[in-house]
Amino acid sequence: MKRVQPLAALPLVEDLLTANPDDGVAMGWLAYCLFAKARHGATAAEAPALLKRALDAAERAKQLGNNWRLLDELISILKTPGAPQHPYSDNPQVNAKMKEGEDAFSRGDNAGALAAYAEALKLDPKLYTAALFAGDVCFRKKDVACASEWFGKAVAIDPGRETAYRYWGDALMSAGKMMEARDKFIEAVIAEPSQKPWASLMNWAKQNNCQLRAPKIEPPKISDNPQTIVVNPNDLDEDSGRSAWVSYSLTRAAWRQGLFAKSYPTEKEYRHSLAEEVAALSAVADTVDRKKAKHLDPQLMNILLLKGDGLLEAWVLMSGGMDAGIAQDYAVYCAAHHTEMRAYLDKYVIHPAAENP
Repeated sequence: MKRVQPLAALPLVEDLLTANPDDGVAMGWLAYCLFAKARHGATAAEAPALLKRALDAAERAKQLGNNWRLLDELISILKTPGAPQHPYSDNPQVNAKMKEGEDAFSRGDNAGALAAYAEALKLDPKLYTAALFAGDVCFRKKDVACASEWFGKAVAIDPGRETAYRYWGDALMSAGKMMEARDKFIEAVIAEPSQKPWASLMNWAKQNNCQLRAPKIEPPKISDNPQTIVVNPNDLDEDSGRSAWVSYSLTRAAWRQGLFAKSYPTEKEYRHSLAEEVAALSAVADTVDRKKAKHLDPQLMNILLLKGDGLLEAWVLMSGGMDAGIAQDYAVYCAAHHTEMRAYLDKYVIHPAAENP
């Protein structure tokens, strides 16, 4: 069989797209071929325009429904400064092996691709993409054990990156290993709680008659002026316990007026922090008068339950609309409290369908 190289395939792919501009598969190949040409078949002056076209094509392919897994990595690489010079490694031997693997993968040579990616990882043991791509080759071969081994290597290189967990979960799902897949999708969400890992966990839930539902908690809005406290008249009701929300506003005001500076002396400007949000929610829980609250508001009950389980931080980070300020605390908290993050998703987010109203 004749082997087609990306540079030779480029005009053929362009012809296909001229006839059918909404072909997602062809659009994905266009992105790959343009990327290959920018790296190996273009001058330094030509490369930037080719890379821009490659990125546009990759993103368009995703919009057209192309779920080719390596498109995500290609988009990530194309959005990284310096991609034309060092797409994978500063070591030219490593890049040569990665290109060899890409070319083999594109022509369906799984054995050649796997050998090339394995050699690239041997040359650079910290190259996440080499292990990731090797796992994807195994997944294409429907060899789940092989895929798991390579995705596990990628996770070991960078446990704070979601892609290998997500690919690993997909491989396990394809083999019907649903609970093992669930575990990997949870790890993906914890590593990077962004759209893609959440979408994968949601897909798992749909296929396993489960639903994702976070505890509902809607804190009151905070005034732009730290000297002003906004009180909603509905939050003065003692029968429901909602009067406890006043403590939330008071605590947030105290943090903006001085507690943040004391708690974070090395930071020059105030920001909304995880510590502040949890302190405010804890103050609400501590203020709830269960004797007076004859019909306790469900949101307050959620706060009490989460605090009792030590999972308020996890709710804030996973479900509380994490803003830019709180996001700065994510990695540090997650590294020290991985167990709590998992417990939150297990107990409070993933529900059998029968549990949902």
